[in-house]
Amino acid sequence: KNNVVIGGSAFLRMGTKRIGTGIDLSNLNLNLIEETPDYIEIGAMTTLRDLEVSPILNKYFDRVLPNAVRDIIGV
Repeated sequence: KNNVVIGGSAFLRMGTKRIGTGIDLSNLNLNLIEETPDYIEIGAMTTLRDLEVSPILNKYFDRVLPNAVRDIIGV
C-alpha cells in the first residue's frame, strides 16, 4: 500500500513523502540505445543526453529527439 514506483531521485528531493524502500536499477545496464534488424531498443535508464547525441537515433529520426530534449534543463 505504501510502495511507490518513481523514476529519478529528483522526485525524492522535491516531495515530503517518506519512502521506506527503494530499488536501485543503475547497475542493470539499462542505459543503452541499440539497433537490431527490426527495432531500436532504448533502455529505461537512458539519459536525455544519450538521446540527444545518439548517432543511431539521429540517423533514423533526422534529429527529432535532439530537438525535443535540447531545451530541457540539465541535458
